[in-house]
Amino acid sequence: MLLLMLLMCSLTSCSKEKTELILTPPKEVVFSESTSLLSWGEVSGADAYVVSINNKLIETKDTFVDLSDYLTGNYVVMVKTVKGDASSYFSEYYKFSIIKDIELELIYDESFIRLQTEVTDLTFHVSVKHKNIEVKSYELEERQLTYEPLDGLVLYHIKATFNGVVVYDHEFYINVDGYTKPKDETSLSLQTSFFGVLYFNGNEVDEASYEIIDNRLSVFSDYLNQFNDGIYPLEIRGETNYVTFIYLTVDPNPRITSSSDVMYTGSDLIFTFDLYGGSFVGLSSNPNIKKEEYVISEDQVLIKKEYIERLIYLDPNQKERYTNLCF
Repeated sequence: MLLLMLLMCSLTSCSKEKTELILTPPKEVVFSESTSLLSWGEVSGADAYVVSINNKLIETKDTFVDLSDYLTGNYVVMVKTVKGDASSYFSEYYKFSIIKDIELELIYDESFIRLQTEVTDLTFHVSVKHKNIEVKSYELEERQLTYEPLDGLVLYHIKATFNGVVVYDHEFYINVDGYTKPKDETSLSLQTSFFGVLYFNGNEVDEASYEIIDNRLSVFSDYLNQFNDGIYPLEIRGETNYVTFIYLTVDPNPRITSSSDVMYTGSDLIFTFDLYGGSFVGLSSNPNIKKEEYVISEDQVLIKKEYIERLIYLDPNQKERYTNLCF
């Protein structure tokens, strides 16, 4: 009896040694400026990876993370391997910077202008001109500047740098009244005398493609229809060196025009979409929807009640159910 117990313990010990799992973290962690992808080498047998970006954790089954939505800044990254309930230690620190143009909002506060942006670690350079003569030029440590005691239009040239690279360069005309503050909240908007010409890719846009009425710019659809998917900068060059950019985003993905939140009353459900010239090729969902349970007709999708009944059958006591439909 004792011999049998020792043999069983020995076999158990051997089994544990064979199933022991040692995971290593990924190598070759690198960020590509051209694709905005943070990638690393694949680890054989890995189920997933945990990525630490400035101490914020992201889990993914891919060997990359898309950072195209990340703001200008300095980043520290570590990656570890996950398999089942086990994980490796984190890889060594990988440091990199993302540098791109920033968005900046000017906010009035008594006699100050505050520079509002989500990006940190910026250095602001400000020059002030009045009647084309430079009055003041200085480096801004805090994100606010005072109005200059000058009547009429004052030109503020604001430049922001990150790690020595210019990420914002813009000029604003401010109409100062009585040494206090801009006359109204629209004083930073384009005035009629500043409107000039619309440009795209450095080329002047045909005047027949847009119009400006009462400080409102309208770009006609005949001109916009030429653009494919993507983001396009349109540039307005004013008569007095005023330059501003309008970023045109073209996204032709279908958009639902009927309500996506519906009440089931025992009948088929119909959803209507704006397809932007495209067409549906199929439908999938979770739980899986069968071909005979839906009908696609131009810009409408009909979900048959049989599918809805099948959802209800899965959990009759559930009053609300959310289902993702992928086209």
